[in-house]
Amino acid sequence: MDALNTVHVVTDLVYQPGDLVPFRLHAGIVVASFFVSLIGAITTVELLQRRTGAKGWTTWWELFSCSVSMGLVAIWCMHYVGNRGIILGGGDPRLQLVYNPGYTALSSFIPIIALFIAFAIADRRHRGKKFLLTALVLSGIVAGLAIVGMHYTANLGVSNYHIDFEKKYVGGAIIIACAACVLSLTLIFMLQELWINFFISRFLCALCIAGAVCGMHYEGTVGTSYRLKYAVESGTGLRNTNVITAVIISLLTVPVCLLIAIKANRRHKQLADRAQQVVLACARFDSEGRLMVTHEGLLPCQNITMHENQKSFEDQFNVTHPAFQWIYRASHNWSSIIRWLPNMRRHLQSVHFLNDPSGTKNASVDSSLFEVSSEVEDYSIIFREGFCVAAASIAQGLKTSVTEMGTLYTEVMMTGTLNLSALTGRKTFLNRLNPGRSGLIRDVEANMGVDIFGKGQLLLLVHQCDKKETAKLLTDGYRFAPVDKIAEHLARSMRVPLGYLTGHLYALQQQARQETDVPHGTMLGCFALRAGVSRRTWEVLVKKDMPYRLPWVQSSPNAMDASTAQLLAQLDGLSVANCLARITQRLEAPDELNIGFWENFRTSIQNLGELVPESFFRQAIFSAKALKITTLIPGSNQIATCDLLAFHIIPDIHSSTLKTTTLDLEYTPLSFLRCRQQVLEGAMQNATFERKVHHEFASIFASKDTNAVVRPTQVKQKSKSRFFSRAITLRDLDTHHKKSGSNSEDDSIRSHSPEDTAPSMTMSDFGSKKSMGSMMTPLPEAGGMPFGGIMVSSDVTVETSAVSGKTSGEPITEYTEGVGTSAYASTADVDVPTYVDELYALAVTKWQQR
Repeated sequence: MDALNTVHVVTDLVYQPGDLVPFRLHAGIVVASFFVSLIGAITTVELLQRRTGAKGWTTWWELFSCSVSMGLVAIWCMHYVGNRGIILGGGDPRLQLVYNPGYTALSSFIPIIALFIAFAIADRRHRGKKFLLTALVLSGIVAGLAIVGMHYTANLGVSNYHIDFEKKYVGGAIIIACAACVLSLTLIFMLQELWINFFISRFLCALCIAGAVCGMHYEGTVGTSYRLKYAVESGTGLRNTNVITAVIISLLTVPVCLLIAIKANRRHKQLADRAQQVVLACARFDSEGRLMVTHEGLLPCQNITMHENQKSFEDQFNVTHPAFQWIYRASHNWSSIIRWLPNMRRHLQSVHFLNDPSGTKNASVDSSLFEVSSEVEDYSIIFREGFCVAAASIAQGLKTSVTEMGTLYTEVMMTGTLNLSALTGRKTFLNRLNPGRSGLIRDVEANMGVDIFGKGQLLLLVHQCDKKETAKLLTDGYRFAPVDKIAEHLARSMRVPLGYLTGHLYALQQQARQETDVPHGTMLGCFALRAGVSRRTWEVLVKKDMPYRLPWVQSSPNAMDASTAQLLAQLDGLSVANCLARITQRLEAPDELNIGFWENFRTSIQNLGELVPESFFRQAIFSAKALKITTLIPGSNQIATCDLLAFHIIPDIHSSTLKTTTLDLEYTPLSFLRCRQQVLEGAMQNATFERKVHHEFASIFASKDTNAVVRPTQVKQKSKSRFFSRAITLRDLDTHHKKSGSNSEDDSIRSHSPEDTAPSMTMSDFGSKKSMGSMMTPLPEAGGMPFGGIMVSSDVTVETSAVSGKTSGEPITEYTEGVGTSAYASTADVDVPTYVDELYALAVTKWQQR
């Protein structure tokens, strides 16, 4: 009472110092305070949604921005605007709240710091699912305490009143704030984990946060009593200072929200435009089968071209197109492409092909540097260059090497589809790749290769990440999401039906995990060839789970020998039915000495018939010619070989249609099966492909100004050979022809003498990335080379020998030391025939002779 007696008494006031002053709330200001908090909450939720997830200072800056938007705007500004709605003493200006500047400043830092800690805790949720809920609950509690702490700290800063707080209301405020914050933050982060990226869901989360702040504030206000210290004589100026500051800060947040909205709308249009373009993306999976996406929930991608038919392909772009098959082989042999990437990028700039995918502009590049005309050159070359440069750009963004980008997905996805109902058949076909989700639903028309039409196309590079790669990508801000959770978000961005995309994603997942089948011994297969309707090409029957393999069974664990070939020659040219009849006849012969062989071969035919349960199979013609299948063993320099015996048939279009009960087979284009086999054969086919790349692109990159174009990287070889003593150009070869008078190209460019051979290679180097660079080395260029120079190729003859495995006893084939090594210069780019080519020739021959 002594303290109160020292206070000056104002006689015209209704309430004197020491009196409890009643109050009421101004409804309009209460509503305004809620919208102030809502603006800050929306900004916070949008900033949290758009976090990149990158580590380092970027993460802390993003968390700090979120803390400021929520702590300063949603909580601090709301508090002072809301307190302006407290009308004390009937509205007398001299009895209204006045704040201490020190406490006001302190109250602004408390929520920012506390929320920064709360968001940092929630950010650690990726450590594991068990820690996720704990982190979110703890962060919600910290955020709730931040709201409560700011509220009561700011109230302690009221200088003209003694403020009393009822404990039950304080407890209620803590419960309201913490519960609402736990709910809000859990919703925000769980929606991110589920990739539910709708504005309405984010807006509801913001409403929950704003409701928590306002609910706690006014619940605490109801439990607060104000005992007057002194009356304010200076009018309303002091009480409005904090309110004006809070309103200004809130209004500054509005442009931030508008910028976010504008950026989101622009991004939406970019995704819509991208869905109508030809795009290259990468699909990388971790060991759990989760798909890597950016912080936006999208696949890292790069445009190849605005439209697939810009300068137009002659045929529809799919797996049968030569350009697709070229980039498919390139994705399995990146080492042959890397050296050409700088010139590819410069060439694309010179012909003004879209924008440079690398993001760099070089106006000094002149199309006259290249020996091509942009008006008449083959668009296929431009497209393939665009693919390679786009892959290099994605690799640069992922901070990895092009060689680690993975292999091309075996289908071309359509995006920006015009008629979604037209995709129903394809949807059921693709969903069969995940029987647990869609069951064994089959659509007959889908098996016939019904094409899906859309405005854009998507090519995908598939890669399986190991633990080290996964950790690095997480550190760089990328995320790994389950396919079923991310599919809907991706489908919206690509403008495709969910079922269509989900099927492709599971197919990508399967391709990433798939290991190459390595057959051994002697295989008995069926080569069924039919005329494709939709693709206008030949199609071959293959296994669905291994579309690079024919339907076959193992006839013998051993390779073919002369005696076996002699016995099988008796069946050459016979149908399946006649073969079985002939075998039965041989088994019934009393003097038959090979009963075991014929019984085993009959069983193999019957097993093959069960694998191909189609009526046309019994009409297939047998060929006794054994073909060699060569397969590079994954992760090694060894190759495995096996013999293949096949029944050949070319059924008519009606009988070739697979039954709905045939679950394990499908048709694939003959040309693409051949392309896949070229990839499977490994180093030799890769060497041929590298020669073709050199022969084709060297002529394009031949510069009129030798200093203006980046030359392909050359690998120096130490050799005393006279053959490598100087550069060779076509002019040199022409001069040599004239002097020697020889008409044979081999006489002028090939050397067989031992002293002129290339440096020897160990078999541990053969087939490695390093060895390919040394096997295929462009000769140094002397002056302008109109056709890109001569490529030096080192032919390595490989002997194969069957050896027994130490554990399984299965025969394998491995590389031995190369014999008969020779070096020569060649411009030949003819593909080495595969067993698929031989099967096709045999099928046509046998069918004509039947």
